[in-house]
Amino acid sequence: MKDFAILLFFLICQIGSSQAIEKIVLDEEDETSGYYLAVVPTENKIEGVLVLLPGFGQKAEAIFPETQLHKEAYENNILTIGFAAGSRLLLRSRNSKEIY
Repeated sequence: MKDFAILLFFLICQIGSSQAIEKIVLDEEDETSGYYLAVVPTENKIEGVLVLLPGFGQKAEAIFPETQLHKEAYENNILTIGFAAGSRLLLRSRNSKEIY
């Protein structure tokens, strides 16, 4: 029920927003940290990247309602990434291969 409430809140916040938040899944078996969220500027003219991290144990969806940085970045052609770390502090070797 808590996850449904978070998802509903997230969707309501996005109705008034012009940005589309994309969910990119890296590991379908890992629901807490196997993905990241991206706000891609519409012009696809990316001039920089902003990586936002949630608080320890929070999901990536918790980042965007707490800040307006992604909206400013979107208007200035900056790609915003919401990283889903879950409760891990270190990068696993299997995930590092996907990054490099």
